[in-house]
Formats: sequence, C-alpha cells, structure tokens
Amino acid sequence: FENFSILELIYDVVNKSSLKAEQNKIRLSVSEDAVDALVTADIALIERVLDNLIDNALQYTEENQHISLQVSLDKNEQISVSVKDQGKGIAEAQRKLIFERFHRADNPHRSANGHAGLGLAIVKKIIALHDQSVWVESELGKGSRFTFTLASSS
Repeated sequence: FENFSILELIYDVVNKSSLKAEQNKIRLSVSEDAVDALVTADIALIERVLDNLIDNALQYTEENQHISLQVSLDKNEQISVSVKDQGKGIAEAQRKLIFERFHRADNPHRSANGHAGLGLAIVKKIIALHDQSVWVESELGKGSRFTFTLASSS
C-alpha cells in the first residue's frame, strides 16, 4: 500500500474512459465538490476498481445521460468514492446478488455483449483486501450509485 491522491487517480481514470463515454454520447464527470484526499491503498488495484465501476456504469447508461464520480470524507475520517449513473437501475432482489461472480442483473445466464459478470465481484474482492466496504444504492428507472470506502492517510 502507498499514499496517493484519490482525486488525481479518479481524474486519470475518467480521462482514460472519456473517449468511450463520448462515443456512447454519455457525459462523464467528477463532481465539483469532490474532496481531494490522500488515501492509503494499492493504487493499481483501486484503479481497477474505478475502471470496473465506470465500465459498468457506461454499459447500463443510455445516450444523453450522465455518470458522475464523487469523493467525500465521512465522520469517521474515511474516504467514500461513488460512481453514480442515470442508467436503468437494479431491482432490489438483484442488488443482493450483484457482487457475486458471474451474476448479471439483466441476464444472469449469458452475456450478449461479452461481459462475463466478473467486474463487480472483482471490485468486492479488491475492496475486501483493503478491509473496506462497497455497496450499491439503486432505483429502477433512475440509476445506481456504487460506493466504496478507503482509509484516509491523513
């Protein structure tokens, strides 16, 4: 683990994903009030988490919608990072399974677009390796917010 700016990493990942977002006519941005904080984590693994969450959001968000990333500091001095989309949302029954290997909320048995349903399981495992939490809040027809915590290095 090392200390690094989570916001700097987020901007790097957003820049890397911006072409795919533009091609899909989706606006991808970092919230203006995002907190710039130092975290203690494995930077390559957290980059993978961000890549997977953004890729997932892009997959389920339609044209002319928005995906935003937010960084905040909670009362326990933990950093919370959220990826919020305006996609189709996830049914409550599916939310309990969303972080399981090979599970797909839209079609649990096959993937027409080449996604195997491992991205969120990988996210869960990486965050668990950091002794942190990841969760989803979602409403059908309104989108989802995936949030994970990291230890602050301050």
